[in-house]
Amino acid sequence: MPRRGRRARGQSEASSLLPGFKSKKIVEEFGTAARKPNSIVDIHNELEFSQWYNEVGDSLLETSYDEYQSCLDELQVSKTHLDSLLSDTTSTLDLLTSLSESFKAVELQTSNFQKQCEGLLSAQKRDSDFADAIQYNLQYYDFLDPASKKLNAPRAGNSVRDREFSDMLRRLDECLDYMETHTEQKEAEVYRSRYRLLLTRALTLIRGHFVTALRDIYHDVSKRIADQQLNDTTMSALLYAKFRVGAPELKQIGLEIQKRAVPPLDPEQGNEAEYQSLLNELHTNFAAVRGKLIVPLVRKKLNEIALAPSSSKDLVTFARASISYVRGICLDEFDLWGEWFHGQGGLYDFLETICEPLYDHLRPRIIHEDKIVRLCQLCTLLQTRYLLDPDEELENIDMTQLDFPVLIQPALEDAQTRLVFRAQAFLRDEIERYKPRPEDLDYPVRVRGASVSATDGQISGKKVLSADMLVGLPQSTKTEDNTDSAFEQDAKWDLEMQAGCYPTLRKAIWLLSRIYRLVNSTVFDDLAHQIVHQTNLSLHQASILITNKTTPFDGQLFLLSHLLLLKQQIVAFDIEYVTPEVSFDFSGITNTFWELRERGGLFNPRNLMRLVGHGLLPRVVENMLDAKAELDGRLRTVINDFINGFATKMTASLPSRFVDKRNLQRGEVMVPTCRNIEKEVPNLRRVLDDYLDDPRMKETLVGAVQDRVIQIYEDFFEVYRSAEKTKGNPVSKKGKGREDTVWDVDTFAEWCDEIFMVGSTAVEASDDDHSRSGSLDSQIIAVANSQYFKDYMAETTANTRTDILAEDAPLDVDENNDSDSTYAGSVGDASYTSSITSSILNYKYENGRRYHAFHEGEYILPNDEREQDRLDLSHHIYRLLLGGDLHLAPIKDPKRVLDIGTGTGIWAIDFADEHPDAEVIGNDLSAIQPSWLPSNCRFEIDDFEQPWEYSRPFDYIHGRELEGFVRDYDKLFQQALKNLKPGGYFEIASIE
Repeated sequence: MPRRGRRARGQSEASSLLPGFKSKKIVEEFGTAARKPNSIVDIHNELEFSQWYNEVGDSLLETSYDEYQSCLDELQVSKTHLDSLLSDTTSTLDLLTSLSESFKAVELQTSNFQKQCEGLLSAQKRDSDFADAIQYNLQYYDFLDPASKKLNAPRAGNSVRDREFSDMLRRLDECLDYMETHTEQKEAEVYRSRYRLLLTRALTLIRGHFVTALRDIYHDVSKRIADQQLNDTTMSALLYAKFRVGAPELKQIGLEIQKRAVPPLDPEQGNEAEYQSLLNELHTNFAAVRGKLIVPLVRKKLNEIALAPSSSKDLVTFARASISYVRGICLDEFDLWGEWFHGQGGLYDFLETICEPLYDHLRPRIIHEDKIVRLCQLCTLLQTRYLLDPDEELENIDMTQLDFPVLIQPALEDAQTRLVFRAQAFLRDEIERYKPRPEDLDYPVRVRGASVSATDGQISGKKVLSADMLVGLPQSTKTEDNTDSAFEQDAKWDLEMQAGCYPTLRKAIWLLSRIYRLVNSTVFDDLAHQIVHQTNLSLHQASILITNKTTPFDGQLFLLSHLLLLKQQIVAFDIEYVTPEVSFDFSGITNTFWELRERGGLFNPRNLMRLVGHGLLPRVVENMLDAKAELDGRLRTVINDFINGFATKMTASLPSRFVDKRNLQRGEVMVPTCRNIEKEVPNLRRVLDDYLDDPRMKETLVGAVQDRVIQIYEDFFEVYRSAEKTKGNPVSKKGKGREDTVWDVDTFAEWCDEIFMVGSTAVEASDDDHSRSGSLDSQIIAVANSQYFKDYMAETTANTRTDILAEDAPLDVDENNDSDSTYAGSVGDASYTSSITSSILNYKYENGRRYHAFHEGEYILPNDEREQDRLDLSHHIYRLLLGGDLHLAPIKDPKRVLDIGTGTGIWAIDFADEHPDAEVIGNDLSAIQPSWLPSNCRFEIDDFEQPWEYSRPFDYIHGRELEGFVRDYDKLFQQALKNLKPGGYFEIASIE
């Protein structure tokens, strides 16, 4: 658009330059002349036309020549003008070009000048920064002289409270930091040591001023106390208000030392924090000054409390009053310390000094206190009033509050130590060395008298302690203001318990209830195991004496009833398992040495080799005291002894080894046996009535005796059949013979049902439990009704099959106690643990095979001897296939191993033998594992498809032939992964 505008404007200017140009008009005239008819002649041929055309052209040329000439002149003028314009333009462009070149030269010079200026400015800035850096570095060196003059001035200590002194300390810290971070500078190390000396000098001045001010306050207070008699209000004002006046300023200057008491870079070397000694001096001087003022007052007050009539002879009353007073003093000193210092460093050492008079008074009183009740009350007072529970202690840690339990802990430890000592003495004198009196062994008369007393009490309306109250949990000992009430309660408890109870059992339960939760749990567990163990021995010895005095059955029932009551009581005390104590027996060395010496062959080389090979190797002895296992074993033994004793007595007329057919035909076996059983069944019920009052317990024992009698007869009948078969007279197992001949087992069992009449005399114990009280029988009703006693009966009938053909040999009953097996051990370590004495032994029988009872139906195969033989054979096949190995997993040193679905436990036992350092646990639905186990192996009755709740993970989990018995493999793998340690293995073995 702009170019078009310029072209239009040029054309108009050219037209203005040719005013005489008439081209348009000429053309118009030429056209007009051509259109005139008279001007055009007739043209008949081309020649005429050519002539006409030439004439017209000449006429036109002549007509317009002037005009064209005029136009040409004008064009010449215009051309001249344009040439002039072009010449001017060219000169202008040349001028502009020269100007542009001049401008570029100026620009280049300006750029060079600018660069020179910038270089000069950079050099100036560099020199300025260098000068500033020199000045900055020099300020850390220049501060040495003025700081030295201020700190070494004659009265420099008077300025420690000034603001300038704090600023100077800050500057010293900055100079020290600078020297430590610029060790490359030549004089940095020298100046650092000098600044360190100055800082030490400054902090020493603070320490001196602090100690001087503290000493001045002490002298002022002590002088006023010595000059006049002061009441409690005035004394408090002097001891505390006076010390609070200058405390804020002294606390602030003391903070200067505390801020610089930094810990060492390597605290493991045991180096003390820098300037910590100065801070310790502040604490020590303050504690010394306060101790001089407070400790004498505390001693005086404690002496007054000790001489008071109410507390002079009563340990608990004195402890309550004295501890309350000392606690108030400690609270005041705790608050005052917070006004003088930041933090609690050295505070509790000072407070322990304040408490020393309390320890000095309590310790001899505790040592000379012989009454367990008083010691228990003291421990209860200290634990309930001044100590926190471990959970609360972790959750409620408040550094702004006094931690008084730390200060009272020594007194509690003294009381607990004395309590344990007195408990051990009580155990030794009253239980272990107890000598029974004749009336203590007067059983069953003692039990009958207790029953009559209970009946008389109910008829007369007197209050009699119920069984539920008697066997309940022990109540926590409570400290009463009147300490005589504790003795009254003990006496009342003693009278209530002595009806039918052996004294050592009563004393053991009393002692356990007293010390429970008052001593350390580990100490209590050890002591409780000793108490239960000695009580167990005492009851066993008493049962022997009763047996010698009356009958074995009286001794056994006495022991049974007392052990059941003891077990019921110790459940409340949470006694943990006691770890074995390992010792070395060197008796073999001495015995072998003296044997060789007596024989005169001590220096014989062969005998010396024997001495080296055998005598010089001590035996490792494990002394394991697990009172619970011991009690279970003795309970099982006494139940077995009672059942087998009565059953043996009833079947005494059966031959022991040889079967004589002639005698059997004359009825010399069945007739006396039946008469003996008919005679002894009433005796059995009578002796049970003497000791037991619960019908269900009695009927359970009667039924167990009947089962044992039938078992003995069944074994006898098998021998008889074998003898007859050898003679060619086969005897059928079924069918009833004559009364004077040998009966088959079913006939004998039916006859026993009629004689024993198990269950016919039983009553609903639930209707009688609340009406029976006051005797030993009523005390063990709750135990007899529990599944615990029934489990013993089930186990007894399952494990007491013995060979009656041993000639004149006593019944060798397998106790199968829990001490040599770890069933029911570590309940908190497994999802579910069942004792071997539980109802899991009530197996199910179908089609001649035996099946498990626990979680019935979960495992479809039997668990009888045939199945166990198959499992053991399968185990040996696996070992052959694996080249003698037990697993394929590349485990090296496992510490914790689980075998799920262990079966007979043979894999777990072999693994435990090969890895004695590993803890091996096997679980199964059936208790078919052996009782002889390695010490590092135990079995649990558990269903591995139920949730696992093991407290610790395993290194290796093993399972074998689980196909067909796992309903949810995903869940099994998830539980195994959850219970495996990182890098652990889960292996399932199966033969395809």
